Amino acid sequence: MLPRPLTQSVIVQSAALSTNYNPMRLRSPLEITRSVVFALVLREMRGRFGRIRLGAVWVILEPMSHMIVLGTIMKLRSAASPSYEFLVFLLMGLAPFLLYKNIVLKLMGSVEANKSLFSYKQIQPADAFFARTIVEFCISSITFLILYIALTWYGYSTAITDPIAWLFAIFLGIAFSFALGIFYAMLAEAIPELRTLLSLTFMPLYLLSGVIYPINRLPHSIIDYLLWNPYLHIIDLIRAATFKHYRLYPGVSFEYVVKCTIVASFAAYAAYRVRKYRLMSL
Repeated sequence: MLPRPLTQSVIVQSAALSTNYNPMRLRSPLEITRSVVFALVLREMRGRFGRIRLGAVWVILEPMSHMIVLGTIMKLRSAASPSYEFLVFLLMGLAPFLLYKNIVLKLMGSVEANKSLFSYKQIQPADAFFARTIVEFCISSITFLILYIALTWYGYSTAITDPIAWLFAIFLGIAFSFALGIFYAMLAEAIPELRTLLSLTFMPLYLLSGVIYPINRLPHSIIDYLLWNPYLHIIDLIRAATFKHYRLYPGVSFEYVVKCTIVASFAAYAAYRVRKYRLMSL
């Protein structure tokens, strides 16, 4: 990460330029926000990859290591399915889940990482949330494309049957994770002792969201309870849009995820409104 004075000066100068009077026109609040978010995105990128050269390599190695280990285990323990290639099946569940997890956890830590900037009126906590989400989406997209192209190159069947439904499921998961991340951030700032507990919630979700196994291979006695998990629906919807003969588990639907996203968004917005000025005064 760059020295704090330099990093802050870059952001503040970029944001300040947005508020300077132009004799031709006055810049709109949307343009000011866009400039601030862009400066914060640059700051996040420099902080992530500026001094740690292996940072970019680890971004690719993390999902690849998951795929190699899990793919080897599953190949040894079970027979291949005629409906899909297992590594493609794993990629379509693992890559989105890691994206959603990183969005939530990075948003939870964004207030602590950027609170020294909130004393400037141009920079709002919401700008930091948008910036981190954009960074995580860009990094995960590049990683996914690299792995997707690699699997295609090695002869795996990677065709996506319904691209529109696939994209809708991906972005619906991003919207839900964005709202959940803001809510987590507000909880973590209000009750710092919850920070570690909230971070650990994705460990069981990794196993209970159908990332490794199809839903129908999970214990049937607990599936009705697992269907309360929106990520289980999202992962299954992504795979149903990918594979032609993949069958959605009964009860999985876009409607449930949309409802969860709306509820999470209202909860996040309410918590943000209550805590906004408290965050800016830290």
